Amino acid sequence: SEMKIKQVEHGEVLRAGTAYIGEAGKQFQVKKDRNELIAVITTESPITTLYKPSVDVMFMSLAKEVGAGVLGIVMTGMGNDGTKGMKDLKDQGAFAIAESETTCIVYGMPRSVVERGLADRIEQLPDIGRVIIECVNRR
Repeated sequence: SEMKIKQVEHGEVLRAGTAYIGEAGKQFQVKKDRNELIAVITTESPITTLYKPSVDVMFMSLAKEVGAGVLGIVMTGMGNDGTKGMKDLKDQGAFAIAESETTCIVYGMPRSVVERGLADRIEQLPDIGRVIIECVNRR
């Protein structure tokens, strides 16, 4: 990938063209300041969750701070982390992609999103990149 990938840091301004990975044992949220999104990394969680980082926590903050401009993607993983946050995103007009069962190693997280009717698209792993580009180009 030509995309820059890095572990997110507290207070960092999030930039287009970069994929951010949450730090193990901490929650990754965003806060909007003017027209910029700032990373908020804490050990505190706004919801009860076993996961740190939690996709629900991140998605919920994106729903609150950005809403309709978000493209949420849930890929392979155990459990249902991400489903509550995706519901919040969808309620704000966001677009959702879930990885297809056929390419998931573990179909728990995407299954939860699909079964709740939250996925706008269900895509195999090799096609997700292309679909992201389609969504961005339509914007």
